[in-house]
Amino acid sequence: MLTFFDATLFFLIPIYAFRSGGFQLADLLLVPLGVYLMTRRGLCRQFWADIGGDLALQSIWVIIFFMIISLCAHNLFFNAPFDGLQVEAAYFAFLFYALLLFFYRLLNEPRPQHIVLTILCLIGASTIAPLVVAAQLFVSGSILFRQALTFNNPNQLGIFAGLCTSILVLSYFVFYPYYSRRMKVFLTVILLALLTLMILSGSRAALFGIFNYLALAIHYIKTTRHGKRNMLIFLVGLILILTPIVKQVTTPENLKKIAILDRLTNQEAENFDSDVSSRSGHIITELSAPSVLFLGTGKNRTSMENLEVHNDFLGLIYQTGIVSGILFVVACVGILLNLYRQKPYHVLTFLPYIAFGMFHYTFRPRIVWVFLAFFILLSKIRFSPRESIALP
Repeated sequence: MLTFFDATLFFLIPIYAFRSGGFQLADLLLVPLGVYLMTRRGLCRQFWADIGGDLALQSIWVIIFFMIISLCAHNLFFNAPFDGLQVEAAYFAFLFYALLLFFYRLLNEPRPQHIVLTILCLIGASTIAPLVVAAQLFVSGSILFRQALTFNNPNQLGIFAGLCTSILVLSYFVFYPYYSRRMKVFLTVILLALLTLMILSGSRAALFGIFNYLALAIHYIKTTRHGKRNMLIFLVGLILILTPIVKQVTTPENLKKIAILDRLTNQEAENFDSDVSSRSGHIITELSAPSVLFLGTGKNRTSMENLEVHNDFLGLIYQTGIVSGILFVVACVGILLNLYRQKPYHVLTFLPYIAFGMFHYTFRPRIVWVFLAFFILLSKIRFSPRESIALP
């Protein structure tokens, strides 16, 4: 059941009151929630009995604990500077376990309608603060510029909106027999709000959130009578409406006036390509040394220009060696396989996360751990519309 505590927690997740990578307001509630859930022995015992053997779950656990051990070894034996990465990795472990228990308890609620409503309310609560700030900017006339809203930078906003969309879409696929008409309206409103936030972020990686809407279209066609005909009518109508608008908006003169569109269409905006190439080039150059490839460096910034690694796969290898990178791939493959066993098009809901991970270091935002915990659990559900919802 939804509680005021849970709603407040998700309301605080997108509010960044302090620097990125450090303490945030949501941690004030995440820590006591995690401690409370971990002290419930029956819940923990049941969780490990049901989910403990999952490939993705085991891989992520090994990655986190390997990171802690490897980073400590670099500090003790290889003179790597102590910059708190070990503490950060330990908190990742705590956060991941707390959120797994949180969603495991939710998904074992015997009434599927309550599960649906709770998920909608939690994600809806998390969009309130960014939307309030966006509304204020709209009134002031500065909404056309790339926005961070309640975050420290626009990319964090894009990651948040994209992953929240994936959570909502996958939950709809799994629980769609239990969605009432009002719930579907609620879902549509939240998805439109998240799409707005993705656009305002001006993040190219956030554009991969479109895969969620493609998955929704496939689901609609497969589960609705006359779905193909209705979808064709909708797409034709959408094209007829949007074509003159897009033609007018995308003229060179108008693109320059709208900063968000300018960044999304201009390959040289903010030196994006050169910056990514520079980071990747430095990483690949340093990883050519066998010691770095197999043992890592114990740090998350390149030696050449002190740049933070903006790639999850390369970042893990650079910090702790190739083992972590391989395990990260195994974890992603494990989730994708579970999604594919549900329905092949469910895989599309995970692709936005992979896109973010290619261009950003995504482990620090709290929403990423919410996403991973939720997807690991929800991707394991097997059911037919007449069966009850339950984890294996």
